[in-house]
Amino acid sequence: MARLDEEVRQAVDAQSARDLMMAHPALVKRPIWDLGTRIVVGFDDSMKALIGAQEVQA
Repeated sequence: MARLDEEVRQAVDAQSARDLMMAHPALVKRPIWDLGTRIVVGFDDSMKALIGAQEVQA
């Protein structure tokens, strides 16, 4: 994916950031999980184990 235009980068807010990440997944550099009660960005081994346990519920 080509870099985003500077104008687009300067105008990003929460909603447009979400829309951009959905349209261009390569923008996401770390895993992001919505666990229902919280959102987790990135992880260490203990968080990975916790997320793995919660994935079974889905």
